[in-house]
Amino acid sequence: MRHWAVSFGLFVGVVAAAAGVALLDYDNDGRLDIFFTNGARIDDPMPDGKLPDKSDPRFWNRLYHQNTEGTFTDVTEKTGLTGMAQHYYTMG
Repeated sequence: MRHWAVSFGLFVGVVAAAAGVALLDYDNDGRLDIFFTNGARIDDPMPDGKLPDKSDPRFWNRLYHQNTEGTFTDVTEKTGLTGMAQHYYTMG
């Protein structure tokens, strides 16, 4: 990565904010599951006291359970990890 070191006028990297991913065995079945963090709708400018909006499913975090045959099932709602109720803006 590269970004500008402003005080010296040098270009040394790019700073980026992105969603994150984690591989974990959330249910202890011996298979790795996948958790993706996701952002939220943020108005510009953001009004005072307003929280990020995760009500639209496209902004939800996602947890995918690995099935025995290697496919994945979305268990986000079942596990309560959408982030919607907390209105969190999640990043990697």
